[in-house]
Amino acid sequence: MKVTNKLVPNSSFSWYYTGFIHSDGSLFISLEKNSSILGFRVAPVFAITLGIKSKKLIFDIAKFFGCGNVVLSKTLATFRVTDFKQIWNIIIPHFLTYPFFGRKFLVFKIFTICCTFLYPFYNKNLPYFITFKIIYLSFLMNEGSKRTLEELKKYLLIIQKKAYISEQLLKNSSYFTEDLIVLLKQNKNILNINKFPSQFKINPMNYNLIAKVPYISLTYILGIIEGDGTFYISFLSSSSIYTFGFNIITSFDDLEILILIKLRLGIGKIEIKKNSWCRLVITKLDDLINIIIPLVALLETYRGNKNNLFSSKASNYAVWKEGLIKHSKKEFAFKTAKSEKETQIKKEALINFINNSYNIHNDGQKRKYNLNEFLTLHKLINN
Repeated sequence: MKVTNKLVPNSSFSWYYTGFIHSDGSLFISLEKNSSILGFRVAPVFAITLGIKSKKLIFDIAKFFGCGNVVLSKTLATFRVTDFKQIWNIIIPHFLTYPFFGRKFLVFKIFTICCTFLYPFYNKNLPYFITFKIIYLSFLMNEGSKRTLEELKKYLLIIQKKAYISEQLLKNSSYFTEDLIVLLKQNKNILNINKFPSQFKINPMNYNLIAKVPYISLTYILGIIEGDGTFYISFLSSSSIYTFGFNIITSFDDLEILILIKLRLGIGKIEIKKNSWCRLVITKLDDLINIIIPLVALLETYRGNKNNLFSSKASNYAVWKEGLIKHSKKEFAFKTAKSEKETQIKKEALINFINNSYNIHNDGQKRKYNLNEFLTLHKLINN
């Protein structure tokens, strides 16, 4: 089957798509139920699912890769690639050229190993021992999924039973070697992504398909911002009334990514909740204005037509940016105004800003006060 795509050779903007997929994309091995002897089919899948408000971004990603399908529902937009040849000829080569960092790099490595096992058996019957390997690896790479060790054991036992029946495995033999049994008896319900059973004859070092360097592209960072970045405004009970900030929140396993971003941008601080999550936080106004805003503006350079963020956070960013710039110009500073007229103009500007931004995140559900209560607290409206 002839496969074509619209990848731009050596395009630095290609890093953006890797960065976004690092945040919101999935590479996994699907176990689809069917009427075969095993009762399921092993198939690699590449997918991105976003809220329907981000469908513009989904179509942009589909156009970039030039393959797969887009499925829309009332609430969700999904880009999905299930055709093996498209995954082999388009998806994998992209991430070889524009690789992930951190844990996602390991996930991609295992995904590639699974596809390498599948390749010689495209449209052919898959030997049971190869199926056994792929099933184990598929559970290894999906640490955040709902798959459990008990479910894995069930699949592996089914495969071994069918292998006996078909005589691909002798009765006095077993796919369950001692070291595999040890790995399957862990106290935790999560497999160690770095540990491969010796019987698989897989050395992860042999699959270091990419030479990693401690440098992260700005467009990779832009993709992560599109996926995991938050432009926020904190509204305070104190006389300061509000503050601006930006953060990127990831799982603890992706601490390396935040360190690389911090080193690349030279700003912010990293906060860690042990073994749970970590985030890069940027609150200095000079950093937000002189680094974050120009960084996001790079998207307009690549996309043209004044398009920057394509996800649902685009409207939030527009309000955040406008408020930040007006704040830097002291357009809300009514307390230091030099005349009654100037006080009135700046107070009205502040009220408009608060009205437009107070509920942009989760409809203000996490605010201590509702909008009217907050305006009344700061004597911006009468009781």
